This record gives sequence, C-alpha cells and structure tokens, in this order.
Amino acid sequence: MINKAIEYEKTENLGIEYIKQDLCNFTGRQNNYGAVVSINVFMDIPDFESAIKVCIDSLKENGILIFSILHPCFTPVRFNKITNEYTKETDFDSKGLIEIEEYFKEVQVRQTNDVYNHRTLSTYLNKLISNGMTIQRIVEPQLDPEFDKDKPNKDCHIPTFLIVKARKV
Repeated sequence: MINKAIEYEKTENLGIEYIKQDLCNFTGRQNNYGAVVSINVFMDIPDFESAIKVCIDSLKENGILIFSILHPCFTPVRFNKITNEYTKETDFDSKGLIEIEEYFKEVQVRQTNDVYNHRTLSTYLNKLISNGMTIQRIVEPQLDPEFDKDKPNKDCHIPTFLIVKARKV
C-alpha cells in the first residue's frame, strides 16, 4: 500500500513524505515533522521503545504523534501447552465474549507472517509520558450497530483498536 501512496503523492503533490525504512534505525530527521502517524505498527515491533522514541524525536516542538495499535486490553493471548508458544485468539464468535487469561504478562506471539507483541496499555502510555509527550486524546473505535444484526459482531461491543493522539511539549 505504501508504494501506491508514494505514486499517488507524485501525481497529487499533497506534501506528504513517505519513508520506507526500519523505524528503529531511522535517523537524521530530529525536530523535523509537524506530525507523525503510525498505523498498527508499534505492537509488531519487538523494540517498540526505540521506535516510539524515534517518532517523538523526529517531531518539532508541539508536533503531534497519532498512532493506532490493536487494543491491548482486548487482544486475547493464550499459552498453548502443546506447542509451548503464546497464541492470539478470539472467542467472541463462539462464546459472545472475549476471555483474557493473562493481561499483565508482556509476551511475543507468533502470527502467520510476523509476530505480535502483547504489552499493557500503561506500557504504551507511560512511554509517551516519559518521552515528554502530553496525551491529548484516546479513541476506542466502535463498529456501527448495523453490523451486529445478522450475528453478534465483536467490533460492535469490544474495541479492536486504540488510537492515541499526543503532543510533544
């Protein structure tokens, strides 16, 4: 998708800079941007502390960081005793609820093509605060109840994502 966005920027000239680079090793742009947007990235990066610091360091004073992550409170992580690994599961379709076995344990979970790193909500928010950010808004999107008519839809009842807006002070 980023390649499509880069091509679109070339024709529309919106002033958006798209960068394809390892976020943990991104350098040379301190105090450069008015805003940084990260969509569902931080929970997939094992060293998210370096990644979030790079994003904050690249912001100008009063710059805005907006990011989304899978909602850590409602992403079920279970330990599979047979495979000796953690897995990410959704019980809502069969049970009508999400069952959280261990929220406070921060673990890495294998997925089909990558890993998911379960962290607590306070881990993410406190990392912003300790890096000089002021949290301005937190949103837990909810799917329109229209999508809950035929069968219960988890996203109508439980937030899948968390969106955070913070300002560099």
